[in-house]
Amino acid sequence: MKVFAKRGINPKGTVLSLADFKLFSDIENQEYNPSKMADIIKKAEEYLDKEIKVIPLSSYREYLEKGRMDTHSSLYYARPNGMFYLGVAEWYENKGRFTEKLIDYIWSILEETTWVLPEHTWHFPNRGTTNVPPIVGDRVLHGLELAAIYQGATLALVYKLNEDKIRAFSAVVADRIVYELKKRIIFPYLNCRFTWEGDYGNKVNNWCPWNISNILLVVALIEEDMYNRERTVTLALQHLDNFISWYKEDGGCDEGPTYWGHAGGSLFDCLETLSDLTDGKISVYDEPIIKAMGEYLAKFSIAGRHFVNFADSHSTAAHDGYLLRRYGEKCGSEVLASFGDVMASYMSASLAISHPYRALKSLLYPPVKREDVVAKAAKSCFFPDLKVMIERESENPEEGLFLAIKGGNNGESHNHNDVGSFVVYYNGKPVLIDAGVGGYTRQTFSPQRYELWFMQSRYHNLPMFDDVGQMQGGAYASENEVYDPEERSFTLNIEGAYRPEVGVKSLRRYARMGDGEITVRDEITLDSEKLITFCFMTHRVPTVEGNRVLLTEGRVLEFENDKLNATIEEFDPVGMNTESAWGTDKLWRIRLETRAEGGSFTFTIR
Repeated sequence: MKVFAKRGINPKGTVLSLADFKLFSDIENQEYNPSKMADIIKKAEEYLDKEIKVIPLSSYREYLEKGRMDTHSSLYYARPNGMFYLGVAEWYENKGRFTEKLIDYIWSILEETTWVLPEHTWHFPNRGTTNVPPIVGDRVLHGLELAAIYQGATLALVYKLNEDKIRAFSAVVADRIVYELKKRIIFPYLNCRFTWEGDYGNKVNNWCPWNISNILLVVALIEEDMYNRERTVTLALQHLDNFISWYKEDGGCDEGPTYWGHAGGSLFDCLETLSDLTDGKISVYDEPIIKAMGEYLAKFSIAGRHFVNFADSHSTAAHDGYLLRRYGEKCGSEVLASFGDVMASYMSASLAISHPYRALKSLLYPPVKREDVVAKAAKSCFFPDLKVMIERESENPEEGLFLAIKGGNNGESHNHNDVGSFVVYYNGKPVLIDAGVGGYTRQTFSPQRYELWFMQSRYHNLPMFDDVGQMQGGAYASENEVYDPEERSFTLNIEGAYRPEVGVKSLRRYARMGDGEITVRDEITLDSEKLITFCFMTHRVPTVEGNRVLLTEGRVLEFENDKLNATIEEFDPVGMNTESAWGTDKLWRIRLETRAEGGSFTFTIR
């Protein structure tokens, strides 16, 4: 659905001038929280004595030659991070002690040959390249990708907050900030097309609203030409419609909850900035799809900061609770608004360059104490388009069993081969897990992606046949999905997720939340006798006792002993920081095996 086009919204005549624009127009009394600002100032003070390091060409080349992103990234991000803290601290404190260091950071950013990351050089307009040094020169347009744009947005915001001081210190620096933002951000957006915008009919992901949110902020803060302001908003609505049109009515985000802050969260940033830019005249908060896209995150929450982490998602995530509360209030969703309080209780005062608009806005709100938050969750959720069922024993997310199981296909955004996989938690803590995703490298987004173990179905809670798992691609999908809300069960055929030559004639998986137990049953028919291996992933060492596997949190996995042989495999999760994700440097895979042409296999977790 293209919500802006459906409503016939025309920005012409509604966009405010640069002089009339006001940040955070929905908040009348903009008093920044003193305790949060004290934290920001303290962090800014740490940058006063930090060296602004040179970014050598060798760090840019390292990605292309070795596939490493960290060397260049650590140097690159230190600059806008320092600039943001120094800029906000100087604006709030207004004593002048951060000004000179702030301008040094700004100057270092202005002097960068390109703001485009080496892994994103193909986002140069019509001139994608794998060569270094990057394309330069006044006759070649700058590229538009995530980092370049949000660095530009952070620069624009810092400049706007401190414009008088920067201009008093050096009019050359002030003028060059505006010049570089127009050359590197506004001009390419108005005159070139990029695949992340979706104008070629291609599917777009979080890049679209994420980039648009920051481009809108740049234009709102520094562009004086009314034609360019209106033209930017016109394009933004078109591109946001491209993004929204890929969502179904259930609002499910196939990129996973970790990416929601860049996807649905960035869309909300766009809606708020558009409201600021037009004095509230552009508003689509009452659209059902907008509400559904927000509530997705609350429904995918397990407990605390734990989320259902299908796709390239981590097991825990931090989301801006103040954004979530505003989202819920503006869309009429108490579920989302109250969940915002839960997320806010985990937040500390910080500034994220990736989302400068929301980062600054969150400093207006007082901290939320965790003891003041009463968490409550829906016991049953089903996403018919995303094909995900979520069931829990109790409305209290920290009590009882929790089950989430997915269907779908293996061509989803940030896909893992995981059709039919599930996770189990107890009292808000993990029992059977989705391991998550490792650190990003060049291989992550290359044709060799599925050589990484955590992308493979073999390391999800799924069966394999003669050690062969599922195949990647949109054609490898579930079918005949049936959700029974009264039984609290989900049944689906997943044989289509395996290549035909694997010989899986049918594989019907059934999962049910019962009273104090979860049942998973697989009905399998093969074309010949094969080694059938049921895999279950866990982050704590399990123990086999007869037909039972003792799991963490006092839970037990029971199976039919006369059919299956149980072994425990400990392995080193190469490429993944499991210490951060799961509190361990090892993971374990439970393997329940038999040779057969098929059969009915039931597993009970209680």
